Amino acid sequence: MSSRALLLYVSAYRPVMERVVLIGSLLGIIVNMHAGLQLAVGFPNGCLGVSFVPGDLASCSRAIHGGMPFVAGLPSLHVMTGLLAVTALVSILFFVVSYLAPRFGRWVAMARLVLLAGAGGLATYYLVAASGGPGGAGAIAIATGLSLGLSLAFVVASTFVSPRTQVAVMASSSFTPRTFRRETALVLYLVALTLVLVGADYAAYDALSSSKGAPGVDGTAALTASIAAPAVLSSDSGPAACGYDESRSAVQQYKTLVGMDDPVVGADNADAVTVVEFFDPNCPHCATFHSVTKRLIDQYGDRVRFVFKPIPLGQKSVNQIEALYAAHRAGSFLEMLDAQYQRQSPAGLSTDELADIAESIGMDRQAVLSAIEDDRYMGAIRLVYQQAQRVGVNSTPTVMINGRFVTADSRTVDCMGSLIESAAG
Repeated sequence: MSSRALLLYVSAYRPVMERVVLIGSLLGIIVNMHAGLQLAVGFPNGCLGVSFVPGDLASCSRAIHGGMPFVAGLPSLHVMTGLLAVTALVSILFFVVSYLAPRFGRWVAMARLVLLAGAGGLATYYLVAASGGPGGAGAIAIATGLSLGLSLAFVVASTFVSPRTQVAVMASSSFTPRTFRRETALVLYLVALTLVLVGADYAAYDALSSSKGAPGVDGTAALTASIAAPAVLSSDSGPAACGYDESRSAVQQYKTLVGMDDPVVGADNADAVTVVEFFDPNCPHCATFHSVTKRLIDQYGDRVRFVFKPIPLGQKSVNQIEALYAAHRAGSFLEMLDAQYQRQSPAGLSTDELADIAESIGMDRQAVLSAIEDDRYMGAIRLVYQQAQRVGVNSTPTVMINGRFVTADSRTVDCMGSLIESAAG
C-alpha cells in the first residue's frame, strides 16, 4: 500500500471506532476526576467513593500516584486527565472536520494518533507501576486510559487488512447530512452527560468537604490551620487502663489505612499484625514512645508490620514530615526520624538542619531540599490527616494494633508486646 493510501485509510472516519474512542475519553475524564476528588476527601466510602463497592485505600493511592507521582512537575492524575480531555476534544474536532473539510481530516487524525499513543502509553506505565504494590479497584483511576491505547492498536492493526477491505472501509466512511446530524446528536448527548456527572461529583465533593472539614486542596496554610485546632489534635495526657481503649470503636477496615506512601517497617505481609502510629516529629511524647517502638521492631519485626503516619500539629512540622517522606523514598526513614527526634526543639528544625541530617545519614542533600520546596508530599500529608480525622485520632502519639486503640498507659514494651502476642493469636 502506498503511503498516500495508508494515510487516507488511517484518517477515514469510522463511526463505531470514533464512538469507542470518544466514550473511552469521556469516561476516563469522569473516572480520573472522581478519583482525584475522592483522594481529596480521603476515600470515606472506599476506593470508588461508593459504599456498596469494596475498595482498598492503598491501591487507590497507588493507582492515582503511580510509581512516579509527577510528570513535568504535575501530578500524574492531572496529566492523564488532561490527555484524556484533549483526546476527546480532538475526536470531536475530527468528526466536524471529516464532514466540513475532509482534506484536513488526515492531519487531525494524525494528531489524535499521537495523543492516543501518549495517553495509552502513560496509562500503561502507571498501571504497571501500580501493580508493583497492592492491587485492587483503585487501578481504574488510570486503567480507563488503556481504552485509548487499544483504540490506537486497532487503528494500526487495521492498516494491515486486505486492499479490498480498505477500499470498502473508505467508501463506507463518507458522510451524508443524515449521518452528520445523527453523530452530532450523539456527541452532544455524551458531552452533556459528562458535564452532568462531573458537576454532580463536584457537588458531592463539596458536601463531603463541608461535613468533614477537609483541608483545602492546595497550599499548607489551610491544612496546618485546621490541624492545629485544639479540638482536633492535642498532646497526649491522662491515665488510662493497660490494654485497649474500650471507649473508642475499633477501626474494622484498618488495613485500608496503609497506603503506598506510608513508611512501613517490619513484616512485608498485609495479613501480619499491624501496628499503626500517628505521630508528630515535634511531639515530645512521640519522641519518648519512639524508643519503645524501636525495641518492638527489634523483637517483632519479622512478623509484625509497623506503619508510621506523621501528622503536623503545626506549620513547623510540615517541612520535617516532607523530609521524612523523602527519606522513606531513599530507604532511610528510621534514620531520619531518629535524627529529628534527637534534635527536637520548640521551634522545630530549619530546612538547612534537615538537609544537614540528610547528608549525615547518607542521603542526597538536594533531594530533601527539592521535596520541601516543591511540596512534593503534601498530598500524602493531607491524606494522613484526613484518615486521622475519620478514625477519630485526637492526640499524638496515637497507637493502634489491628485497628484497636491502645491506651496511653499501655505504650510500654511489655504491655505492647503482650497485646501484639494476643493479636497474633
